Amino acid sequence: MNYARKLGIAVTPRMSKSDVSKAIDAVERKNPKVKRKREHINRNQAEKAQAEYEKECGPELLAAEEQWLSFAESTRFMLAIYNRGKNTIVEVLEVNDAYIDGEKTKKLKLCVSGPKVVKDRYIGDYLEWEREFELPIENLLFHDPLHADFHSEDNAAYQRLVEKGLKKAKKL
Repeated sequence: MNYARKLGIAVTPRMSKSDVSKAIDAVERKNPKVKRKREHINRNQAEKAQAEYEKECGPELLAAEEQWLSFAESTRFMLAIYNRGKNTIVEVLEVNDAYIDGEKTKKLKLCVSGPKVVKDRYIGDYLEWEREFELPIENLLFHDPLHADFHSEDNAAYQRLVEKGLKKAKKL
């Protein structure tokens, strides 16, 4: 609205957002310099905000986020040993996403899916990766990457990996 008024567009209370946007487009088509100036200002603001975000997070945290995002795109599955409250949990997790969270102190969190046993009388028991939760990276004690097609493995492969993880957890 302020930008439209700055361009000299008479904004009435009956105008919708679409109407204001069309009026701005018409003015910018008549004067391309105005559009370039607006795009330049928006680009500078975005670059400034990105630089401020990078300064708040620090290069290590941003690199870790990038590493986990890459993991979520390629490998996806891992044997994980992590803390939840006072309990240490061992299971295979699927990493869906990673992001930095926090107002004052920035922390990396993983969006993961855990397995849920589904009982089917025709094909038997199988695992579905639908138990989604957030895992703060500082709670992750150990992880071992698995192959990307682990979701197609049977329950016995999952059980073997969890037993391997339990042995590893005792050593931690």
